[in-house]
Amino acid sequence: MSPQQPNQGVYIDPAHNLYIADAEPTLEQVIDGSSLEEGEVTVAIKYSGICGSDVHFWKHGGIGPWVVKDAHILGHESAGVVVKVHPSVTSLAIGDRVAVEPHISTVSWSPADLCESSSGMVAQDRVSHIPARRIGDPVLICGAGPIGLVMLECCRAAGAYPIVISDINPARLEFAQKFVPAARTLLVRADEDDKQFAARVVELMGGEDSEPAIALECTGFPFMRLSEREIDLQFQQRYVNMWPRAIRVLSSGMIDLSRLITHEFAFKDAPKAFETASDPNSGSIKTIQLDGHEILATEIELIDPQRTVYRFKLSPDSHRHTIPKTATSIIIKQQKDDWEEEFEDEEMAYKTLELLQGDVIPYFYGRGYFDGRPALILSDINGINLNDLAHSNDNIPEDSLQAYLEEAFHKLSRQKALYWDQKLDNFLLCNDQGRGDRKVMVVDLEQMEFPSRILPWQHSINEEAPRSLMEQFRDKRNPRRTSSPLALWLSGHDESVSLSEREYLAPVIHPESTTRPASTLA
Repeated sequence: MSPQQPNQGVYIDPAHNLYIADAEPTLEQVIDGSSLEEGEVTVAIKYSGICGSDVHFWKHGGIGPWVVKDAHILGHESAGVVVKVHPSVTSLAIGDRVAVEPHISTVSWSPADLCESSSGMVAQDRVSHIPARRIGDPVLICGAGPIGLVMLECCRAAGAYPIVISDINPARLEFAQKFVPAARTLLVRADEDDKQFAARVVELMGGEDSEPAIALECTGFPFMRLSEREIDLQFQQRYVNMWPRAIRVLSSGMIDLSRLITHEFAFKDAPKAFETASDPNSGSIKTIQLDGHEILATEIELIDPQRTVYRFKLSPDSHRHTIPKTATSIIIKQQKDDWEEEFEDEEMAYKTLELLQGDVIPYFYGRGYFDGRPALILSDINGINLNDLAHSNDNIPEDSLQAYLEEAFHKLSRQKALYWDQKLDNFLLCNDQGRGDRKVMVVDLEQMEFPSRILPWQHSINEEAPRSLMEQFRDKRNPRRTSSPLALWLSGHDESVSLSEREYLAPVIHPESTTRPASTLA
C-alpha cells in the first residue's frame, strides 16, 4: 500500500490567512521510506475533524500562551491508514487503521529520583477514595458543543438521570434535545446572574433536593468561586489512557456519535470547511473532511437497530449529484459486515426495478460511501412500517391495507420480481401524493429475485404475500387472536402446526426448481 496523493496540509499564518500547501515529508520521501526514523510509521490521513482550537488559531491568532508566530499547519483530530513502517516497529503493520494522538512527546518516562521499590510518596492514612458515580445520579453539563454532546451521550449510557445541559446558543440546545431526547435543556440568559441561573438548574433537576451530583464544565470558566466553596475539581489535560476504553465503548454500540457529523468536505474544500465550522449559524456540530464528494447534513438520525441505516437532513447548499433540489432529506443504507453479496443484490434490484422507483420502492440516487463503507443513497419516503403501524393509533381498515399490499405485489409481479423477505418491517404505509390517497412501499431489497422463468409454484410467493402479511399484522394488532395454519406456515412463524398438517400445506415443487429446498406432495 503506497500513498498516491501529494502530502499537503491546511496552513495559517500570523496574518490569519488560511491556505492549502505542500507539507513535509514529500511524497517521494514517504514512498522510499527515507523520512522515517526509529520507532516511526507514516499514516495516510483519511478523515480529520476541525477542533474549536483550530478555529481560534485561525481567527484569533492563538489560544492563551500558544500564539501563531509563523506558518502553522492545522488539524490534530485525525484518523487514517498506516502506509509505511520503520523496521524497528513491530506493533503496527501496513494497512492498519489508526487514530492519531498528537500530544505524545515522550513514549516512555519515569522520575529519575524514584526507586522501583517505592510503593507511594504520600502518607497512607491521608489517601482518600473518590467514589464512582452511581446510576441515577443527576448531572449538569455546561456547554452543548462537540465535547458537551459527547459527555451527554456518555452520561446517558452510564445511567445518569436527570441530565441537564446548558448553552447560550438555542440551536445547539435544540440539537442536544434531538441527540438525547431525555436530556433537559437550559438556555443561559444574558440578563441573569449566577444565583438565578443556579436556581433554574435546581428547578429543572426536580426541586430543592435535586442538586447535580456532578457538573461537567465544557465551556471554560472562572474557578476561584469553586475554590471559595471548597468544591472538588478534577481536571482532564491528556487522554492517552482513555483511548482503549473509548474504542470499546464505541464498538459495543453503547453510544452513537455518528449524528455529530453534520458536514463532510473533500480536502480541496478545506477553506470552506473552516468557514462552516466557524459560523454559528451553519448548523455544524462537527465537520469531517472526506476525500470525495461532499454531502452536507444539518442532522443525522440513526433509524435502524443494526446501525446501518441513517436519515440525512440535507443542508440547502449541499452538493446534490442526482438528488432533487426539492429533497430535504435522504436515506443512507450502509453495507453490513460480511454482506457484500447481499449489498450487490440490493443495488441490482433497485436498478432493475427502475420503473417502480418512487411508486413501489424508494428512488435510488446512486452508490456512495459513508463512514468508510459502501452505501446506497435512497429517497426518504417518510412512511411507517407495518410493524409500528400495528401498535399505533392509526385505525386503517384492514381491507384497505390488504388492497395496498396486493397492488404493490401485483406491480412487482408485472416486473417478474419475486420478493422473499416478507416481514412487516419491510413494508411502509406512505401517502400517495399523486392520488391523494395512501399506498404501501417496499424496502430492503436484498432478497428480491428475478428468475428468467417463473415456475408454477413460484407464482404463490407474491400472490399469497398480502394475506400472509395481513395475518402477521392482525397478530401484532391483537396478540390474542389465532392465526390460520396457512398464514402461519407462509410467514414462517408456525410453532404449533403438526407435522402432518405441515405436509398438507406444503406447496408442490416443480422438478426443475433447485433454488429453494421444500417438501413435495406424494
